[in-house]
This record gives sequence, C-alpha cells and structure tokens, in this order.
Amino acid sequence: MAIKKLSILFLKDGFSFCVAKDSELIHTEKVRFEASQETTFYELLSQKLDQQLYLNQTYDEVHLAYLGDQFNIIPSSYFEAEPDAQMWLEFNAEIFEGDSIETTELSTYDAELIYAYPLELKEIIDRKFKGAKLESASALFINSFKLEDDKAQVFLNIHTNQLELLAFKNQGLYFYNIFEIATKEDLVYYILNSFKQLELDPNEVEVYYFGGDLEEASLKMLMNFVRHVMPGISNTTELSYYTELQNLS
Repeated sequence: MAIKKLSILFLKDGFSFCVAKDSELIHTEKVRFEASQETTFYELLSQKLDQQLYLNQTYDEVHLAYLGDQFNIIPSSYFEAEPDAQMWLEFNAEIFEGDSIETTELSTYDAELIYAYPLELKEIIDRKFKGAKLESASALFINSFKLEDDKAQVFLNIHTNQLELLAFKNQGLYFYNIFEIATKEDLVYYILNSFKQLELDPNEVEVYYFGGDLEEASLKMLMNFVRHVMPGISNTTELSYYTELQNLS
C-alpha cells in the first residue's frame, strides 16, 4: 500500500507544502497572503488551508513546522540544571498569553532549542490536523548540517519576508538568527552586518543558500560583497522546499 505524506511550513506571510507518495514528491505549492482590517492573518490562514485540494485529503503522515522569532538556544548542561523552558525563552523573546512553549534537541551541538507559537495557530492545527505535532523550522534547518572540519561556513534559508542565517565555526554552532527582510538591500545588510559582528571574512567564508525566494537581482547584489556564494543543493525543487523536505525525512 502506498504511503502518503504531507509536510507544511507555516510562515508569517502564509505557508508552503509538499506532498509525497512512497518517497516520490508529487506536489509542491507556496501560498502567500496579507491580512486586512476586515480579515486577520489567522482567519485567512484557516480559509486558505480549507481551500487547498491537497490539504483536504487523507495522509498516513502529516508533518508541520513553524518559523517564528520566539526562540532561544541553550546549552544542554544549562537546561538540565534549570529545566524551566519559559524562563529561558523570556531571556530572548516576548511571550503572549496562550502561547505554546516547546523544546527540541539540537543533538549534534549539545543544545536545546526552546520555541513558542501562537494560540491561534495551535487552534487551527488542532482543528485541521488533529494529533499532528508542530515542529520548529529553526531546529529542522540547524539539525540538517553536521560539519566535518574547522573552517567557517554560513547557510542561508531565504523566505519571502524572513531570512534564517546559520553560521558554524570550529565544528561548532556559532550563530543562528532570523531576520525580517522586505528588500534585497535588507538581505545584504543583515548578512554583512552579521559577518562583521561574527568576525567572518566575506572574501573567505563559504556561503550556501536555500529557499526559493532568492531573486537573481538579490543574488547578484550579495555576490558583489561576498565572494563564495552557491546553492546548497543542485535540484531546484529541493532547494526551494528545503525545510519542508527535511521534515519529511
């Protein structure tokens, strides 16, 4: 019997999803929208999910992930000594009433990622995908890499309005953050500013990008300032839906 799997990534401006059957990718789609005075983002999200043909079918597995800015990364030894997820999260993010707080292991780097997601999203998931767990997209991205040498490397996951920037140095997790971007200038600014703060040489460090929202103009601008910029995967579909596919594996 064929095994059907669904993977959805929830973002601040919509969602994207992949459908696989017996490990073969059969459909991918990105849905973007803006809230208005008449309709909130989460009302629109609920409507869009109900309207998508592929999202109203039966699946053997449903994998969900959320990319949000409420997160913190804590060394495992610190968390074991003081396992208060809300306390650690409040060091780095504002928590709102009803937010769900979760922890996930960054096993390769001996750390815990603590994250939160809104009550409204939880209610939608409980209605639409009952029993499915909402994973951290940040953890999926970070856990997908394991470095074998000491040289510095940077990995970018580029979404329409969000940039994940992940840096490794000396075989360790050196830096991870999410930036809000609206223009190609924003993209280049946050990358170069991060390089400056992290003391990474833009002429030396290798930069690999993922995501389907890096326009040619943005890539050309970035390559004016950073020498070694290259796609993380040669397959364009896998490049564009990297997080969603990581959640299927």
